[in-house]
Amino acid sequence: MVWMDFEKRRIAETVFSGGKLDVVCGRRQLNHGECAMDGKTVVDVVGAIVKDGDRYLVGQRAANKSQGGLWEFMGGKIEPGESPEEALARECREELSLEIENERIIDSAVHEYPERTIRLILISCTPKAGSVPVALEHQQIRWVTRTEMDALVFSPADRELIEKLF
Repeated sequence: MVWMDFEKRRIAETVFSGGKLDVVCGRRQLNHGECAMDGKTVVDVVGAIVKDGDRYLVGQRAANKSQGGLWEFMGGKIEPGESPEEALARECREELSLEIENERIIDSAVHEYPERTIRLILISCTPKAGSVPVALEHQQIRWVTRTEMDALVFSPADRELIEKLF
């Protein structure tokens, strides 16, 4: 995974226009679902850093899914026409029945898989008052401190995120 620094623009320039995320690679703008120069499909995804005090919400992926049994931060694909914040709110409702607020984009990353390239937008948020998460798509969910994260086996992308941001 290569981390993108918005100020230095090491990988690409991230452009937010009209609530839509696009990336400019060289002189060519890549839109959601479009093929990059290497022929791989670019998929825009969001990741939620849901924080409550000194604890973070993490989920264990379902055994029958890709990377089953590994821990991760919640999130998912950005649908065409959605802003990253809208996608995160939708994913939190669908996966956790959780309403969130105070959304703030904190970083982004590009991760290349053999079949596609993932553009991950990381968003920090907090649960709305009275909203309690429920594991609807994960084997289990937990509120953990940064220290407790070390005992869990995270997906490689999420583990790298932990080392970078915490």
